[in-house]
Parts: sequence; structure tokens; C-alpha cells
Amino acid sequence: MNKYTLDNFWYGLVVGVIFPPITAYIILLITFTNKLSFDLSGEMYSYVTDYIVSVFKLGCLSNLLAFLPCFYFKMNAASKGIMAATFLCFFSVLIYSFI
Repeated sequence: MNKYTLDNFWYGLVVGVIFPPITAYIILLITFTNKLSFDLSGEMYSYVTDYIVSVFKLGCLSNLLAFLPCFYFKMNAASKGIMAATFLCFFSVLIYSFI
């Protein structure tokens, strides 16, 4: 019996789904503080969209920050949820790259 109450697959899945967009938003705030104050043309919109997808890929690495403590404390169900969310992020980026 595990002594941690947060050792649940769904908690891990929610944490794994929430971390990448928050991390991507923080990275975009740091890099685009004053650069998006102009109107975007069609070519610039495509460039910014590709940049946002790249930043989201980096945001998926933030799941590692949630996975490692869960793995260390042997919260196996939460670790499985975080890994499932990481695969969902990976497949969403993969589908976007083929479209």
C-alpha cells in the first residue's frame, strides 16, 4: 500500500497536461516581452506559429521536473500519468508536423 495520497494516475495526467503550456507561456513571456506589439502579417504569423510549437516542445521537458520526484518517491501511478501526458504532447506535436 502506497502512503502518498497523490499517487493517482489522473493526478499525474492532469499535472503532465498542465505543465507544458505553463512552461511554454513563461518562455514566451521571457522572449516576446515587447516584440509582439505590432500587427502580424501572413508570413510572420507562420513564423510565430512554428516558434510557438518549438517552445511547446521545450515545455514538454518540464514534465521531467514532475516525473523525477514521483519516480523518486515511488509514486508509480502518478508517474504513469505524467508519462501518458508526455506521450499525448508528443503525438499532438507529431500530428501538427504532418499537417
